[in-house]
Amino acid sequence: MKNVLNKKMRAIVHSILLHVLVVVAAVFMLAPVIWLLSTSLKDRSEMFTFPLTLIPKHFVWENYLKIWQQIPFGEYVKNSVIMALYSTFVALAISSLAAYAFSRFNFKRKTVFMRLILFTQMFPAVLLIIPLFIYLKNLGLLGSYTGLMITFLTFLVPFSTWSLTNFFEGIPLDLDEAALIDGCSRLDILYRILLPISLPGLVSVGTYCFLTAWNEFIFSMVFMPDQQGWTIPVGLNALTGQFALDWGLLTAGGIICLIPAIIVVLFLQRYLIAGMLAGAVKE
Repeated sequence: MKNVLNKKMRAIVHSILLHVLVVVAAVFMLAPVIWLLSTSLKDRSEMFTFPLTLIPKHFVWENYLKIWQQIPFGEYVKNSVIMALYSTFVALAISSLAAYAFSRFNFKRKTVFMRLILFTQMFPAVLLIIPLFIYLKNLGLLGSYTGLMITFLTFLVPFSTWSLTNFFEGIPLDLDEAALIDGCSRLDILYRILLPISLPGLVSVGTYCFLTAWNEFIFSMVFMPDQQGWTIPVGLNALTGQFALDWGLLTAGGIICLIPAIIVVLFLQRYLIAGMLAGAVKE
């Protein structure tokens, strides 16, 4: 009886500790976002009042209106949406073809090529700026959506190819052989069988591509010199002056920038979890 009570007590203590750790981790991760939201709803005097307050005394919504009126924020949002969707679909199209080849065909130096793809992910983005700038300038693509998308693909395609290869390798080869007997071509097998089956993996990789392109800053700032081509991160960066900083507009813009990412993750949560589990477990 005593042993049973001790086991129940240990289980209760473990459960309490686990919940406390989850709450602490959630607060730690959400603290910057909560503070950003709180600051965006304060007037300028309250932002710099000590002691600092988390809940505004007077909720001020003007920052969310002013950011659309004082700067071309709508143009920045449009550019970010175009670049994120454009880069995601092109990266998935290229990566699915490459991943299919790596997962279904044996050729010389296959392992070397796979490691080279992974190796390209180790370079910091800043090292690629100068060579990419020269290439884009010579090709006449500097300041264009196509030029910026090409720079995004330099780091989206390697990761996507590596991830999709793991997903495709988990699909039995018997399906390919049965489809070949039925007269399907290799492309038919890819688009009619492999891609529908690996939908959670595609959504997981596509979400990574979308969020990475949505938040990208360095390439967008360097390769899009005209204001008409600025994305949200570059437009918000322009609000930081040398002697003054409009915290109200900056924090309101930051919150608006988060909304599409939150919507994407919430709506695709089921596929994201399935995709991560499919990529983590192999037979």
